Amino acid sequence: MKKHYFLAFVLCMFMQGIYLQALGTDASTKEEGWTIVAIYPVNSNASGLAWDGQYIYIGSYGGNQGANVYRFNPSDGTNQLLFSGPQSQAYGLTFDGEYLWTIDRVSPTSTPAFALKLDLQGNAIEQFNLPSHYMSGIAWDDGDFWVATYFPNPGMIHQMVYDEEEGWSQSSNFVPPQNQPWDLARQGDYLWIAEYNESKLHQVELDGTLVATYPGSNLRTSGVVFDGNFLWYVSRDNLANSFLYKVDLGGSGTPQIGVPGAFNFGNVTTGTSATWNMHVSNTGNGELILESLDFPDPSPFSSPSNFPISIDPGESHILEVIFSPTEIDMYSHIAILNTNDPAALEVAITLSGIGLAAGPYLHTTQELLDYGHARINSSSRKELFLQNMGDADLEISDIQISSPHYWLGLQVSFPITLAPVESVLIPF
Repeated sequence: MKKHYFLAFVLCMFMQGIYLQALGTDASTKEEGWTIVAIYPVNSNASGLAWDGQYIYIGSYGGNQGANVYRFNPSDGTNQLLFSGPQSQAYGLTFDGEYLWTIDRVSPTSTPAFALKLDLQGNAIEQFNLPSHYMSGIAWDDGDFWVATYFPNPGMIHQMVYDEEEGWSQSSNFVPPQNQPWDLARQGDYLWIAEYNESKLHQVELDGTLVATYPGSNLRTSGVVFDGNFLWYVSRDNLANSFLYKVDLGGSGTPQIGVPGAFNFGNVTTGTSATWNMHVSNTGNGELILESLDFPDPSPFSSPSNFPISIDPGESHILEVIFSPTEIDMYSHIAILNTNDPAALEVAITLSGIGLAAGPYLHTTQELLDYGHARINSSSRKELFLQNMGDADLEISDIQISSPHYWLGLQVSFPITLAPVESVLIPF
């Protein structure tokens, strides 16, 4: 299985709940064929995507990072800072075959935003004014541009064309499906609009007719581009951590795993075993494949399941996990469930349990009570830790001390009964 990101990232995503947001059932909403095939962590505050045939370029919007433009390599998933340019923010990003273009603006709000042409070293080549101030997305269209206004409501999508005498001017416009259009991308006869506030991706015809709306991810969808085969979009969580999504528009759907993150087997006598029926569900719209369930070596935890295991959308499967302790101990191990869910390629499941002896079993972690130096005619106090690591009650009827220089605390009374795993501190 090819893994697209490190386990730490996967765990973070699994615990913080990165998910495919469910949409309504109106006629324009689609999920058929929408298949997320990979997810990559990228630069924080990502905004705007561009494609040059080999690399994806990612801008930045927010904080003091707006000047940064990154270059992402789809072949190995690496993302490196390419340059820090003259722009204050990279609201959108596109590539014209040789140069990058972004949108930037300056105060006051009566000043129009401008399209800024940049070489791959971050040098400004030229710029031209746009129809309004609060603008974001930009998409190259074989000599023309599509640009987006996101404020005031409703937003607006403009087509910008060039004339030798007149320069750049607006030739047409339309109102987008929602009020916060951010980045734009051209795909054949269609335009893609990344909607920022509602985290949606709209596919429209060039006159604005809505073709379909697809679910974004996380809180903000702020970049989109089509590479000729796959659609890519970028979104961020509430901490501005950003993720790049690779989408097959003609795929079989995206699986989404649901599985408990931990299970405690409790007390199990050594030489016996206990079984947990782990319920794994597929809440996505594509086939979920469980590729393996890996345990540390050695481990008292195991699974007899035969992998791979396929789970259809809306279905679930029971994975047996067995705890077979061979030693008296408290165990806590992490098992890794490997899947084809792009948001959870590796799911960490914490397994715990206690191995107990048959019958009562007196256990202590102390071999010596060392009082160190003590003054004559004075006393020092230590505590003896005693624990029952057996599967039946342990009764301590008395403690015999062979030296008159040591004695039990006055509050100690016998018998002392300890249930399995129960412990007591005896003052000396």
